[in-house]
Amino acid sequence: MKKNGIKYIHILGVDNILNKLADPILTGYIIKSGFQIVSKYVQKINSKEPVGAQILRNNVVSVIEYSELTEE
Repeated sequence: MKKNGIKYIHILGVDNILNKLADPILTGYIIKSGFQIVSKYVQKINSKEPVGAQILRNNVVSVIEYSELTEE
């Protein structure tokens, strides 16, 4: 990719309505801020809502599917 002049890639989940393909505002924010990665999400309405979650596990941010979430 470097050889072809590609500096950035955009990876998104197809089932995430928040994702806008090649979002110019988010991309500009990432570049200007010098981040290597950014994730966009909203807070769950309640713990029973059947959507995945971003969690902190062993000091690493992870995504977990709602079917794998425990009560805690």
